Amino acid sequence: MLKIVVINDLHLVSPGSPSPNMDTTERFDLALQHAVQRHSDAELCVCAGDIADKGDAGAYAVFDRLRCQYEVPQCVTLGNHDDRTVYISVASNFEMNPN
Repeated sequence: MLKIVVINDLHLVSPGSPSPNMDTTERFDLALQHAVQRHSDAELCVCAGDIADKGDAGAYAVFDRLRCQYEVPQCVTLGNHDDRTVYISVASNFEMNPN
């Protein structure tokens, strides 16, 4: 059996910026803690689209710092709220598809 963890629509904001309805950084951190504790045997974690709410560098820095806690191979895809150029300037350890 293949186990894949999917986390999507994070809508992270830069530290100190207000989130519309909840603390998205705290929610992502809790989700990753859960994944580390209960799904460390996953073969892949997909972080699918809308990583940042407004595509800002601070949000991507938070994302990159937190996702490194989960030592499962990861695939990150960007969504309509994301800014590819900004993400690439901040992210570490990523693969890029020219499409």
